[in-house]
Amino acid sequence: FALNRQWNKFKMLDHFSQKAKEEEKLIEGKKVMSIMLRHSGHYQGISNAVEHAIESVKSKIDDYDAVLLTTMIQPFVDEFKKVFGDRCICAERPRLLDDIDWKGGRPSNQEHMSDEEYAIEYQNAFLDVILSSKTDFMIGSSSNMFLAALSMNPNILYDFYFTDGY
Repeated sequence: FALNRQWNKFKMLDHFSQKAKEEEKLIEGKKVMSIMLRHSGHYQGISNAVEHAIESVKSKIDDYDAVLLTTMIQPFVDEFKKVFGDRCICAERPRLLDDIDWKGGRPSNQEHMSDEEYAIEYQNAFLDVILSSKTDFMIGSSSNMFLAALSMNPNILYDFYFTDGY
């Protein structure tokens, strides 16, 4: 609860606060579960992370109006939309067309991001965390973003999605 006390002292700039309020409209008036799904490289030894994530949601979706998918990978959004249709919601923003990490997170020194690209990436990640923390239930895995959302809302119910070998 100490991290939550510190989070509650945090004040967002008006511009960012407005973006967060706009995205909160996605879940307003609904009972929503959320799932955080980063790129497959975050899940070592996993044959198909999105398949495991979908199965985790399927086992719980009957108790919810919608599932909020927070991901930066467009093919993951496409798969979730195929399975859950309009019950799958996510913020409207550009996503990566391949199952890869963002440029700044790749080990290659050959790809660089501008300050503006970094700012957008961090903003979107932070918006995902804030929005997920406001849902009724979260599903996550080994992720600092998942832990941050739990710190923002220590009363949220949550579960982990298990994958091959775990």
